[in-house]
Amino acid sequence: MFVALTKTPPPQLVLWSWQRQDNLSFVKKSTLIAPLIGTISINRNGLHVSPRSNPLTLDPSTRLIPVVRLEINPRSSVNEQTLEKIIFHILALTQPCKSKELQIDFDATVSQRPFYEKLLTQLRKTLPNTKLSITALASWCLSDPWIEKLPIDYAVPMVYNLGEDERSIKRFILNTKQWKSGKCCGYIGLHQKKLFMKIPKGWTVFVFNDEAWTLESYENLLKEIL
Repeated sequence: MFVALTKTPPPQLVLWSWQRQDNLSFVKKSTLIAPLIGTISINRNGLHVSPRSNPLTLDPSTRLIPVVRLEINPRSSVNEQTLEKIIFHILALTQPCKSKELQIDFDATVSQRPFYEKLLTQLRKTLPNTKLSITALASWCLSDPWIEKLPIDYAVPMVYNLGEDERSIKRFILNTKQWKSGKCCGYIGLHQKKLFMKIPKGWTVFVFNDEAWTLESYENLLKEIL
C-alpha cells in the first residue's frame, strides 16, 4: 500500500496597501492585496467615515482582502445605535470589492474589548460566509491571548514597532515558529523595512510598507522572506 504524502504549501504573501496611491499591477497572481478601503472614526464630534481617496491599480484577477480601520476614542461611548451604524458603513465600504474576506484594523484598549467582541460577533452573523480577520498586537498572541474567544477566522500579529519588547518577541517567534494563541498560528505581519525572518511553509505573511510599492521593493521582499 502506498501512502500519499501531503506537501506543505509555500508561504502566502499579502501586501497591505494603506492610504496612498499604489500601482500593484506587477504582482504575481499568487500574491494577495489587502488595501485600506476606509477609516471609521468616532470622537467628540461624532462618527465620521473616510473612504479610500487614493487610486489603487491592480490586475483584475488580483484577490483582495479589504481592510477597514477603526479609530475610536476610548472616552467615546458606543451604544447599540452607533454599533449598527458602524456595521452599516463597514458593509458599504466593502461591498464594491466583492471579496469573500474582510479584515478589521483596530487598536482596541482593554476597556474597548467588550465593544470589539460585540462588533465582530455582529459582523460574523451578518457575513456568515466571509472569512473574517483582524490585525493584532503581538501581545494578544502571546501573553494576553484574549482574542481566543473572538468569532474570527484568524488574527495577524504585527511584529514591528514593538518598543522595548521587540527583541524578546522576535526571539520567541524565531525559536518557536508559533504563537500561543491559536487564532494567530500561521500568520504574521511584518514591516517591509524591518524584515527579520524567512517565512515558514504554510504560513501567511502580511507586509506593510510606509512608501508606495514598486517592482523593485516587491522583488526584494520575495527574495528576503520567501
